[in-house]
Amino acid sequence: MFQMGCNFVRVQEHFLERSIKKSGLKAKEVDLAGDHIAYWDGGKGPALVLLHGFGADATFCWSEQIPALAKHFRLIVPDLLWFGGSKSKTKDFSLEHQANAVKNLLEHLDIKDINVAGISYGGLVAMSLLSDSPKLINKAVIIAAPGPVYTKDDYQQMLTKFGVDSPSELVLPKDSKQLDRLLNIAYQNPPYVPFFAKGDIINMLKDTPQGERSALLSDAILNIDGLSKRLKWSSKPVLIIWGSDDQMFPLELGERLKKHLGSDAELKVIEGGKHAPNVEFGEEFNKIVLDFL
Repeated sequence: MFQMGCNFVRVQEHFLERSIKKSGLKAKEVDLAGDHIAYWDGGKGPALVLLHGFGADATFCWSEQIPALAKHFRLIVPDLLWFGGSKSKTKDFSLEHQANAVKNLLEHLDIKDINVAGISYGGLVAMSLLSDSPKLINKAVIIAAPGPVYTKDDYQQMLTKFGVDSPSELVLPKDSKQLDRLLNIAYQNPPYVPFFAKGDIINMLKDTPQGERSALLSDAILNIDGLSKRLKWSSKPVLIIWGSDDQMFPLELGERLKKHLGSDAELKVIEGGKHAPNVEFGEEFNKIVLDFL
């Protein structure tokens, strides 16, 4: 039983790390081109890169996927810059910088051929990889990330729906009320969080002291209009996964993305899923991904 005074997040992270290590992955770190990248590496088979979104780091985001997918793939699972153990000396908050950090990591590991999966913000980074380095990627899985079909009208509708002035209020919680809202956005049935654990979780999810996570969001928002031009790629098989009840990015956006990509893409909907279907519906999600890859 957890007692007041212990770090709830660190205890949970310890158990998740043990499970990941049992799946054959090792925690590693490397400095590349001004970026310090923390990542998991291991498993057997062709390379599959997993890119998390806002709302914790790679360990928490992909804990339901790693044991199942490591049986079939060599998994490369980085913390994106300014999440988890990754950071950068370069104050470049663009998608291109995030994608370049992933490419530099793959070059460091001498991996020239990958599949990639990204959720929400990580889905945008995956799309940036597809756009800039299509020869690197065989197949892509995009989860709850509208990318090039997202408009400023969609953005304003989201702010109005939740009654906020900025998406930072939604994904970078500062207090218990904002944390509860985020959990309700992510999950159909939010996990129970003891009152004494909320402070630890907020400290993990909130913005960095220097505001880098807010800067990442600001850069993405400023470039909404340019995403349709920026995120283009040659014919590649793409699987789009969406929760039927996603409130952050409604299913209509997933359907719009499928239409935008045409015959190269297929859309799979997880009934009852919200913005974190990979966590709440892990078994179904894993089967969909494995069937595609």
